[in-house]
Amino acid sequence: PLVFGDSLYVSFCDTVGGLPEGLSEYMEGGELELYGFMHNSYPFSLTVEVQALDENYQVLPLLTDGVQLIEAGEAGQAEESKVSFRFSDPEGVLEGHHIAAFRIECAALTDAGTGGGSVKEDSYFEAALKLKKTGGIKIDLASEEENVD
Repeated sequence: PLVFGDSLYVSFCDTVGGLPEGLSEYMEGGELELYGFMHNSYPFSLTVEVQALDENYQVLPLLTDGVQLIEAGEAGQAEESKVSFRFSDPEGVLEGHHIAAFRIECAALTDAGTGGGSVKEDSYFEAALKLKKTGGIKIDLASEEENVD
């Protein structure tokens, strides 16, 4: 096993792309929420930040919840942390842009209290996330063709 001391900093990120083009339109009148669980079997806590990216993979300056903490795991057992990242667009940033991907950035920092744990071959970090629109989706049943025969 690999053992870390009390002053280690490690960061990594992944990008989830291939999102539908109309996704940004769902933010009108509400928020998008990326939610679920993250599992960590590493012997140190992780901070996680999620950013929305545009079609050129540039960060969209949306209003978000910020960084969340994922608890440290223990030898052979992952710790499960419930997470929720909300995105809103009060400044109208999405006019002319759409959300094409999400970047998930993780950082681990050991200190005197969390150092000394060992990373084994089967240690892992896993995110099981879903995306939804808060406040629901409104459907207008009235149409221009109200008199249908």
